[in-house]
Amino acid sequence: MIENTEQRKLELKELLQAALDRGTLTRPEALVLRGKLGFADSFVHGRLGILVLSKLIEHAYGAQKQIDESLRDALRFMLERLNSGKPRVVRAHRLAQWYIYSDASYEQGNKTGGIGGVLVNEQGECVSWFGFSVDSKSKTWLELGASAKDTIIYELELFAGVLALKFWNSKISCGLQVWFGDNEAVRFSLIKGSAEGDVAQTLMRIHLEHEALNSSQAWFARVPTEANISDFPSRGEAHPMLKPKLSESLPAKDSFDDIMQCLRYLGVLAFEGGQAVHRTPMSRKRKRGRSCLAL
Repeated sequence: MIENTEQRKLELKELLQAALDRGTLTRPEALVLRGKLGFADSFVHGRLGILVLSKLIEHAYGAQKQIDESLRDALRFMLERLNSGKPRVVRAHRLAQWYIYSDASYEQGNKTGGIGGVLVNEQGECVSWFGFSVDSKSKTWLELGASAKDTIIYELELFAGVLALKFWNSKISCGLQVWFGDNEAVRFSLIKGSAEGDVAQTLMRIHLEHEALNSSQAWFARVPTEANISDFPSRGEAHPMLKPKLSESLPAKDSFDDIMQCLRYLGVLAFEGGQAVHRTPMSRKRKRGRSCLAL
């Protein structure tokens, strides 16, 4: 295991607490703190720390030294991460190889679509898959922003990737993981650990929390749409590799619903009580730092 010394953690926690108590960070202070935290975070598993580091960079080159609510939440989170984050683990034994495919389909006109995922082992055999449609009569599409955008395929494809990696975690967490998707914007978001928009960024936060909690680490690669086997279950279509007995569609749909409930709880969805909601940062600030790991 590779981890920070107790002395380093103590010094960083004192710096973080002092900044929170003052309520201010000058540019030099923010950049020094970012450098120290960046080094220390490399010894903690997962990529959640990069969200905090990006907030510090934004603040350092911003117009004021007062710590806003989002940065305050981020600094508090880093305090917690230094206390409870798992150390990085380097394993010497051979690891199993897993390939995770995910995809989503969406038709803007009639508000129909679905999500699919396929898990393949190192022998090239499908060991599990899921596919389900999202009811056009439900408010899910509106909650994800369909009324305000020409398409929500970015959010859906990211949702599919986050869902697949979370759903199969118990099978793949001790192995090498390669995720395949055919949406480049989603792939780049998963690589950098940051996404565009409130819904997508919260999905990314959920993914990074599970990644850190389970000491998992995936390689994110592109697959052409024609070769993406998860395209079939996302559209409700059969494929010779996808045996009915290997389907886990029902529990995967339950996991999808759990994540949707988490998004509702965090207050980032765009539709509530039959009305579209146009949110501001202030309307979310109380819940932004909360975790959905209990779901």
